[in-house]
Amino acid sequence: MASPGPTNTTTRTSPLATLGWGFYLAVSWTWVIGMILPALLLRDFGWWSLAVFLLPNAIGAAAMGTVLKNADSAQRLRLNHNKAVQRFSMVTIAFHLYVLGAVALSTAGFPTAEGQMGVLILGAIIALVLLAVRKWLVSALIVWIASIGLAVAYATTGSSVVLDNPQAFGDEPSRDLLLLTPVVVFGFALCPYLDATFLRARAATSPTAGKLAFAFGFLVPFVIMIGFTVLYASAIAAGHAVGWRFVLAHMAIQAGFTLAVHLREAKLSTSQRGVTLGLTIAAFATLWSLPDGPIPWADDMLAWEVVYRLFMSAYGLFFPAYVLFAVVPDAMKMGPMPRTGRAVTAITIAAVLPLYTLGFIARQEQWLPLALGLVLGGAFITFTMRRRAGVAHG
Repeated sequence: MASPGPTNTTTRTSPLATLGWGFYLAVSWTWVIGMILPALLLRDFGWWSLAVFLLPNAIGAAAMGTVLKNADSAQRLRLNHNKAVQRFSMVTIAFHLYVLGAVALSTAGFPTAEGQMGVLILGAIIALVLLAVRKWLVSALIVWIASIGLAVAYATTGSSVVLDNPQAFGDEPSRDLLLLTPVVVFGFALCPYLDATFLRARAATSPTAGKLAFAFGFLVPFVIMIGFTVLYASAIAAGHAVGWRFVLAHMAIQAGFTLAVHLREAKLSTSQRGVTLGLTIAAFATLWSLPDGPIPWADDMLAWEVVYRLFMSAYGLFFPAYVLFAVVPDAMKMGPMPRTGRAVTAITIAAVLPLYTLGFIARQEQWLPLALGLVLGGAFITFTMRRRAGVAHG
């Protein structure tokens, strides 16, 4: 079995390495959520949605450097929950392969541009090169600088920037955005603890350097990368294709880096690689099985977005629920999960999944607070069971 992560505890981290880890974290987290989801939220809800996306995302990820106090805590989490961490990487790899493939095959409804197939080829080449070179911190800085250069090039092409195209954004009732906000916070607050690249960074830095690297990475270079997403958000909403080749290159290099680091961390077995490939194939099968054009039962979304949101359910429900039901009780040193607790967990997820589908796919956001309430209620019940089990074992 492959080692789940670093085994050495670093007691010192140089200032330069701390900055390097900050860029590594920012680039590894600028993936097909950060490059696309803010544009979709801006399209549907307007400017306030940017705060709903960015604040819990950046703050939640930055907080991990403080919550995990040292390298030992990161290594312990990885060892105790290695299967969940690997599954996080498996889904993330499949998600990126789907998005790159969908863009390359012109099925994603993005503005058409020459070289769309190149986004898939470039992303794959970058992933393979990084896996061979293995200079991760230096590579992260190079990728980040390249994206900044592409952002500048895009902004100078006369492209439609958000400030010049405000009509591209929706004005959905603020009530719907408020209903969505707690679920967004839930996902972004808990998902980082299953990200192998985050655990790698925390395990490789001293207590102080880890806090600084996470804070710097997610409050500076990551926020700047989301700024690039805002620049081309109106292009996605309005189908404006000027300068789109720069956006495609940005997506390719960022996705290539994320693919490389998750492939490196996961070290998937043959069966796990098969599952990842199966997820990717299933995503494309779903994409092509849905009708062309707007889909009425999905609030007139295009097929690519339906599949995209299906992937997002992993990060909005399954992974954060696992952290809440399994990682948090372990950190609080509760007793083992009894069999009835596992049943409660399964029943909770089964009950919540249709509500999440209504909220995210059918765009009936009024169901989301109930869904999150059920998740929190189920967690409370299992916490109580585990405390009692701990007392009994004590």
